[in-house]
Amino acid sequence: MKTEVVFFLCCVIFQAGISTISARAVTVTTISLVNAEAQCIKDLDLDEEHIDNLDDQVITPENDNQYNSYLECAWKKVKFQDANGRIDYDAVADHLLETVVEVLAVEEDVKLNIKLRTLKSITYCQQNPPGGVNHGQIIVKLINCIMNGL
Repeated sequence: MKTEVVFFLCCVIFQAGISTISARAVTVTTISLVNAEAQCIKDLDLDEEHIDNLDDQVITPENDNQYNSYLECAWKKVKFQDANGRIDYDAVADHLLETVVEVLAVEEDVKLNIKLRTLKSITYCQQNPPGGVNHGQIIVKLINCIMNGL
């Protein structure tokens, strides 16, 4: 039961953009991602409340043009996705593992279990890459794939 609760928290933390993490857990990547997300909302003149509502969902809609544009912009700014739409799975995995492990103060065996399940999920999604009609939709489908694997 405890492991399932921890995984649920991991999903929420990852999907929410890690914008509410305590100061001790904020890393350079997280700061960059949060800054990139805020900058993209401004640059693309997006509805911030709409984006925040979608960020709060564990599984997000895959056909929301605003959200797809937002994620494409943010992920490209932090180099999780290149200009051709290719995902840097290592960078995504590093970010997710670093953030989740730092945020959650749990026993080492639970952390190890989280790391293994997270890597398994990312590996599955990398080996079965989600398609998409644009770079942003590919990101949303990838995030949903990772969440479903956790």
